[in-house]
Amino acid sequence: MKKNLACILAVILCCCAACAAAETAFVIPRPSYEDGTGVSFVFPEGWLIERPDWEDRTFPFSQVLKPVNRDPLVSLIYHPVDLWPALTPYLGTMGFAREDIGPELMANGWLASILVPSRTRNEWEETHNGTVYRVFEFLESSGLGTQVSYTTAVTIRNGYIFYFALGTPGEPDAYLPDFAGWLDSVTFDK
Repeated sequence: MKKNLACILAVILCCCAACAAAETAFVIPRPSYEDGTGVSFVFPEGWLIERPDWEDRTFPFSQVLKPVNRDPLVSLIYHPVDLWPALTPYLGTMGFAREDIGPELMANGWLASILVPSRTRNEWEETHNGTVYRVFEFLESSGLGTQVSYTTAVTIRNGYIFYFALGTPGEPDAYLPDFAGWLDSVTFDK
């Protein structure tokens, strides 16, 4: 009887040890996002979705992320804009399809002048995860009388303009690695 009890206890201890090892080996994946435009991305480490009250105000962005336990005035913003309905009467009649409207248009000076605000301080191109982005920085006054610095990366895919922005009070330097890592995680399925 004591041998059976000892065997049962040994099995229970082994199972508990295996479960404990499995729990410590289990990694909780970072949250990710995917939408109907064909874009998906992983949230940067330490950033969570801000859930605005959609019914009480007009909020034009698809996703706003805030850093956990850091400056609450900092945000990462994702916003797609569907160009195709506006372009269809012109380009559709010329034989273009939605999938023809892509990153090569980023080199078009006319389109770039529309995408990049005139108040831009700096402008350049970067490639993240195989996608070319036009990146620009500008300052904007907030409603509270402070200056907000925006670093914005824009690309065009499948008839959509995709905006990814970092908004910070003051200079964005401390958050630029998170912004670049976020862009590195962006994929397009179309």
